[in-house]
Amino acid sequence: MTVLSILWFVLAAVLFAVYAVADGFDLGAGMTYAFMKTDEGRGKILAAISPIWNGNEVWLLAAIGSLLAAFPPVYAALLSSMYVPVMLVLVALIFRATGIELRGKAKSPALGKFFDVTIAVGSFIPAWAIGLVAGNVLIGFPLEPEGVMKGNFLAFLNPFALLASLASLAAFGLHGLLFLAMKSDNSFRENLVRNARRLFLAVAVTIIAGGAVSPAALAGRFASSKALPFFWVFACLAIIGYVGVWIYLKATRYGLAFASSGVAIASLCGAAAALLYPALLPSSLAAANDLTVANSASSDSSLLVMLVVTLIALPLIAVYTFVAYRSFRGKTVVGKEGSGY
Repeated sequence: MTVLSILWFVLAAVLFAVYAVADGFDLGAGMTYAFMKTDEGRGKILAAISPIWNGNEVWLLAAIGSLLAAFPPVYAALLSSMYVPVMLVLVALIFRATGIELRGKAKSPALGKFFDVTIAVGSFIPAWAIGLVAGNVLIGFPLEPEGVMKGNFLAFLNPFALLASLASLAAFGLHGLLFLAMKSDNSFRENLVRNARRLFLAVAVTIIAGGAVSPAALAGRFASSKALPFFWVFACLAIIGYVGVWIYLKATRYGLAFASSGVAIASLCGAAAALLYPALLPSSLAAANDLTVANSASSDSSLLVMLVVTLIALPLIAVYTFVAYRSFRGKTVVGKEGSGY
């Protein structure tokens, strides 16, 4: 294990956390879209996310790219073992993108309804699958020597992973509602806030349930983690974040409630990474089969070259994201250029 491989582990964790925070709110907004009964409500949601959703997904490409470049065996084992949910997410994101871009151009009611479905379903599936994959990574995959996976997809529909998938649905749904509340006003916002308070309880229940079963379900991770103090720091930050969400919701400070939700989601990602380290993909069969930072990293020369490229590319992505967010800051206006409606 070298300094560069550890640095890439941290960088990959940061990129996945940034993606979860950034794309999490527009996935949540897309989930909210499913329950809108009027074209006006759906139009407001699309107007809020249309200018920035594609930029948010760039962080997913960066995160997956970092995994492929820095830890190829992990990338190969993870994507091959979770082939079904990965393909579901890919298809869902494609149809979701089509729906967001073309919904406002639909000339017939039937086509409009079709795009409504693609936006909603294309948001629910990734939000659910992210939690499912994360839950399975934490409890460990049935990895045999040399990263060979044993079992089938049904084995990954286990209770802990399904609980994690419900937690991610609730967390992203709340994140999306808070974003929309921040971008909206009047009676439309009141309805969003009312639903956000209800969904906050679902987030609390799933997190408490996860915390209750974690000592047993993740006993191996607690025993093997080399970064356990960081896990507790991030876990506390996640709790503080969600406490902040509730406080700021009550105080009608929706921008701060949304920011607190982002802190909580990023902290949960950090807690998961700390609990895994030094493993990237632990084996549920034997600790000797774990894919770790040490045994799955690319060569130091490759990591160094990729780090230089990354340090050039990431600031450009960050600047693009900042400019996009700043250009479309403020309350949502239906019919504004780029609104999608």
